Amino acid sequence: MNEPPPSAPPGNPVAGKLIALGLPLVIVAVTAVVGVWFSQRDRRHREGRVEGPDLYRKHCAECHGDMAQGATAPGLRPMTAEIEAFQAALQQGLHAQRLEKKLFDSDHERLLRYLKSLDAK
Repeated sequence: MNEPPPSAPPGNPVAGKLIALGLPLVIVAVTAVVGVWFSQRDRRHREGRVEGPDLYRKHCAECHGDMAQGATAPGLRPMTAEIEAFQAALQQGLHAQRLEKKLFDSDHERLLRYLKSLDAK
């Protein structure tokens, strides 16, 4: 005889409603947190709070030395590079791994100005 195929057990209506309500709430919450984080980071840089010497101490001094004279990495003096070559160097090798998504283009410019200022001292 032809028996109808077995039907799926009825789902839990409460669980379905929780998922339907919970997932959008989680997405909204995560989006809000990420948005706040990026806006604070962008505001800090727009206001120019992070200057060349601070950027250098935070991201470069450990390897290139306090005055860019060289330590575990080559010295950076005299600095004669223009911004395009400097940015290209920062996007290669160890620099790319260490600095990825930590520096804005304006940070590169501040770092380069600072390094060039060291030679004027």
